[in-house]
Order: sequence, then C-alpha cells, then structure tokens
Amino acid sequence: DTQAMMCAITVGTVGTELSTGEKIMTRMGGMTAKGGAHKRKDMAAMLTEGSVPQATWPDWLLVGMEKMRIAPSAVNKQPWAFTVARDGDRWVISILETPGGYAIGTLKFAALDTGIAASHLALALHARHPDVSVEETDGHAVWTLSVTD
Repeated sequence: DTQAMMCAITVGTVGTELSTGEKIMTRMGGMTAKGGAHKRKDMAAMLTEGSVPQATWPDWLLVGMEKMRIAPSAVNKQPWAFTVARDGDRWVISILETPGGYAIGTLKFAALDTGIAASHLALALHARHPDVSVEETDGHAVWTLSVTD
C-alpha cells in the first residue's frame, strides 16, 4: 500500500504583515485553546536525546538547522525531530517523522512535512557545503544528511 502526493513548496521569506485573507486562513487552519495558530517549536524541543550539544555546532550548521526549524508544515505542527552527531570529521543529521502531524481523514501530512523540513536543511547546507549527501533510510520519512567539516 503506497501513497503518492504531488506538492509544490515555496522557498524564501515573506514579510511579517499578514493580509486579511492570510489572517482568516491562519485562524481557520490551526485553532488552539487560545484561538491562534500553533507556534513554531523551539530548536531544543526538536533535538533528540544524545545529540551533540547545540552550543558546539558550527555557524553554518546553526543556520541550516534554523532553516529547517522554520520550514512550513501543515498547521505549524512540525512533526519531526532530529539527531545531530559527529562521525570523525563529518556532521551527521538524522531527521525523523514524529507522531502528531496534521491529517484530514486518512490523508496524513507528517511524512510530507518532514520531507519539506529535510529539503530546507539540505538546501541551506548545500549553499555552504557542496558535499552534502542525503540518504533516505527505511524508505519512509527518515533522512540522513552528512557534511564534512
């Protein structure tokens, strides 16, 4: 049983002011108990136990990880976590889908959202390190990116 989904993503930044239509869609898409859209997670909330401490990351990795952190996801659920590890002179970042992603009936968006986040990270890292390699593990929503220091 496989599921294919066509999608297009926008890469870039937008202004901070929302149009009236954007404000309405934000309210309709992700209501919280206080009536607003979900807030983005803090970097520490996405980092798995046993990862290399964030304080030791080089600047280029911090920039790339921030691009992943702010990547779009359905209703800002951000259904991913990541591990940052060292393997000799290589930085290895593994991104995995976590429970709790947005769904409409049987259509679940967590794998798509995780792929978008991984793509944002890969693009940001590739801009500074052309030797970024990407592997998909287990064929489903587990990405591993490696960069030589």
